[in-house]
Amino acid sequence: AVRSKFLQLGPDAATQAFLDECRREWHPARDAFAMYLRKFMCITDANGWACRGQMHALTAEHIEKLCGGRLTGRLLLDIGAGDGSVTKVVAPGFERVVCTEVSSPMIRRLRQQGWEAPDSADLNNPDLGAACYDCILLSNILDRIDAPHDLLTSCCKLLRPGGTILVALVLPWCPFVEDGTSKRPPKQPLPMTGGFCCQGAGFEASLEVLAEKVLEPLGLHLQQWAKVPYLCRGDSNKAWYVLSDAVMVLKSSADAPEVVERREPARMPSGGVFCPRATDPRPPRGVVFSDL
Repeated sequence: AVRSKFLQLGPDAATQAFLDECRREWHPARDAFAMYLRKFMCITDANGWACRGQMHALTAEHIEKLCGGRLTGRLLLDIGAGDGSVTKVVAPGFERVVCTEVSSPMIRRLRQQGWEAPDSADLNNPDLGAACYDCILLSNILDRIDAPHDLLTSCCKLLRPGGTILVALVLPWCPFVEDGTSKRPPKQPLPMTGGFCCQGAGFEASLEVLAEKVLEPLGLHLQQWAKVPYLCRGDSNKAWYVLSDAVMVLKSSADAPEVVERREPARMPSGGVFCPRATDPRPPRGVVFSDL
């Protein structure tokens, strides 16, 4: 059961610093610019061009506690790196950092920080290599892409033996893909029946489904996890917005990509993909680190 692998975390200095900065700084011009751009492009691109919407979930202190020490090695791969806010937390422990992104303004921002960011986010790109990455980051990306199962399979192939996959994911499961100015269901649903937000699943129940029906069949074994606030810099209405993230430390079986089997047909729940959180994220009463 996932409960036996839960680690209680608490507020740290980095999280408090982000909240303090959100209270102090508000950029109405950037917000207005981003709102205008959203008429023509997806939210991620609009935020990238406007330099707003910074996110915060993983901190160095929390990662060290979850992983039993600082993550180090030769190669780090951050998939869906966004503006690099998570990358910069983990990057100091690695000799080389490679980031992938589909958003062109985000790619520009990643390169400005000195990291490799290929024009293509295709993980089959031979330039990425194979079985060579000491650590792969998947920070709040699995529920926002068309083919999460294929992505996880690729991660198993790209990870070196003994490497670590660090995943942050909003739960309960509520996937959608930005498609221009609209949102739609992913083309490749995961077998998450019983774990969907729109089915009334709770946080831990959704994580149980993910571990049992998605991760374990791929040979990805949950080592430890925590529940942390996933914060986004706010606007004129709120200083910040927050959802609940599961941060998971995964290890891969060496033969995982060859033994992949779906345990049930993957399908979206009837009635559509979207729950209120997918279209109108509401901030809860406070920023908390859950003790379950």
